[in-house]
Amino acid sequence: MSVDEFTITESTTGADVMALLSESELACVSTEMDPETAQALLSAPLIENLDLLDAFPTECLETGKATVLSIAMLEAQTPGGLSAETKACLSTLYAESPWMLGSEQVEEITPEFAASVLRYYLCFSDEEAAAVPADEEMPFKPSELRCVVRELGGVEKFAAFLDGGPQDFSLTDDFMAAAYTCGTNLGLGESDDRSAARPPSSLSGLTITKETTGHDLMAALSESEAEC
Repeated sequence: MSVDEFTITESTTGADVMALLSESELACVSTEMDPETAQALLSAPLIENLDLLDAFPTECLETGKATVLSIAMLEAQTPGGLSAETKACLSTLYAESPWMLGSEQVEEITPEFAASVLRYYLCFSDEEAAAVPADEEMPFKPSELRCVVRELGGVEKFAAFLDGGPQDFSLTDDFMAAAYTCGTNLGLGESDDRSAARPPSSLSGLTITKETTGHDLMAALSESEAEC
């Protein structure tokens, strides 16, 4: 079953979801799910009760079905829906990183974890990202993130920057140069002026330009900030 073969409409109930499951999946769901919640899910219009699906044990489903259900839930909560390209991107990502479906426990935050999260953001258009529900809110516009990733040379390098932090000067320099080229403000202020993003605290006298490096940032910190 593809992501286009199941959608949540005004008439869709939990019974429609259960009809997609195999006998072994149904047995698992009946064991793992609270009976009262399961009963409510069977008859409730899902479009009005998507919170019921939050308690659904996705670990009981094979990855393909969990993918279909997760994408259908997200699309139902996104005004205007999701494009075919976005759904295909998410489907591929979930197949490669099934932990994103909640069916696998993440034991450690790694660069690989960060790369998967970045790829998730990159699946969306700016319009879709602005419309997704609050608990899926994205910290970057996908177009800006796409630009930075392109300038850095790939998602893996961006993930390595996030993992290494400001102590990795070479990655910090590359990231700042990419962010400048892409017109971001690095979250340091509201201004869109690429040459005059000004951070708070001891960095208030620092102007970030195209030539600014991580060394300049570190030099602007107080002794206690640098030690931290």
